[in-house]
Amino acid sequence: MNHALTSPDRSGRLFTLANMITLGSLAASLTAVMQAFDHHFAWVGPLFLLAAICDGLDGFVARKRHTAGPLGMQLDSLVDMVSFGVVPPLVAYAYLKDCGTDLPFWMIGTYVACTAIRLVRFNLQTDKSFFNGLNSPSAASLVVFLVWSLDTAFGSHAAQPYGVMLEATLLFAAVMMVSPFRYVSTKKLKPTRRLGNQAAALAIAALILGTAPYSLWVCAALYAVSGPIAALMQAFRRTPS
Repeated sequence: MNHALTSPDRSGRLFTLANMITLGSLAASLTAVMQAFDHHFAWVGPLFLLAAICDGLDGFVARKRHTAGPLGMQLDSLVDMVSFGVVPPLVAYAYLKDCGTDLPFWMIGTYVACTAIRLVRFNLQTDKSFFNGLNSPSAASLVVFLVWSLDTAFGSHAAQPYGVMLEATLLFAAVMMVSPFRYVSTKKLKPTRRLGNQAAALAIAALILGTAPYSLWVCAALYAVSGPIAALMQAFRRTPS
């Protein structure tokens, strides 16, 4: 019997609430792929959003319940590889297939490979206060939310330029994951107890959700370009006048 599954040490427990949330992310993302290949793209975005929320919630729950450990970390990385490495190119492939075009296999392979590299780099990174390269959930959001937006606007009749836009977005997201650009980590964002700030945050969240999926894609795009923009601004500041 595997002692990691029966050990009283919480870091080795498999059936913790945090791990169940992680597996929930996997279930939601795989269901999103099934919906995409069944031509139900209206469900793809919400299911992926649920997977992303689970991905952000599992670590928080593990820390609060003192069940964080190597087993949960490995499980989280494996699920992230599927949810944010395999799902986005498959969803893009299914949507473009519905529109009458094909996504080249090398684009799918490139995205999956870049996600794997990104996850390994993050696991080896000692300072988690920033992201070295675009994090895989944000890269995946850039692709999946674009598919969701295109389907909402055009159904399966998106014009060819939008198909090219989707392919370019897929490659851009892949390259940003393995880029040297630094991104602000969400772990730096600390919840405020001031009533005014909380009300403003809720209003912004309501506005974003109320105008989804377009607002979600815009937020993902702005975050994706924030790394290169910050690097350019820093380079200009260092340039002697």
